[in-house]
Amino acid sequence: MVVKVEPITAPLISRLARADRIPIPSVGPVYEKDESNVSFYGLGLSSPIPILNTGTPLLRQRESEYHRDAVSLDQTKQKVIVQVKTALIRCNEARRLLDKTNAITGPLQEQAARMDRLYEAGQSDLVKLFQVRQRLIEAENTRLDAVWQMIQAYADLLSALGATPLVVAVPNPSYEPVMTERS
Repeated sequence: MVVKVEPITAPLISRLARADRIPIPSVGPVYEKDESNVSFYGLGLSSPIPILNTGTPLLRQRESEYHRDAVSLDQTKQKVIVQVKTALIRCNEARRLLDKTNAITGPLQEQAARMDRLYEAGQSDLVKLFQVRQRLIEAENTRLDAVWQMIQAYADLLSALGATPLVVAVPNPSYEPVMTERS
């Protein structure tokens, strides 16, 4: 058996509210017992009077709720789109910065290694060696800052997409709660 589910739209809500305007009578058996243990059996009928309850206010309320929810949905979609685009731009910018700092760090490492060899051979002084090392340390700090920005941008992108970061999803096997017995 295949069941077709119709999406909720304004015409569907209107049809449901209009259908609710038609009164549904309630018919059924009635049993009643009073204080003197006399039993009464009968048939009960109840029905709202359609003249007094036209259902128009309910119809208008349902349609306005639908339109309010549709506007809220559109606003939420736009907000998510902007968040994802912003996170992607930030992630791309962080990636470019990381590539630039990696390009700078490589030659500085080679220069520091060359300066170490020159110092050990006695062809350079200690001040020049320290200057090259200081530049390498500053470049490494810049690279680490770029890596941190890349990680933050990636986390923002995952958050905007509604995904769970992998770091949070991996359980920590070394953590076990310690249970102590009380006497």
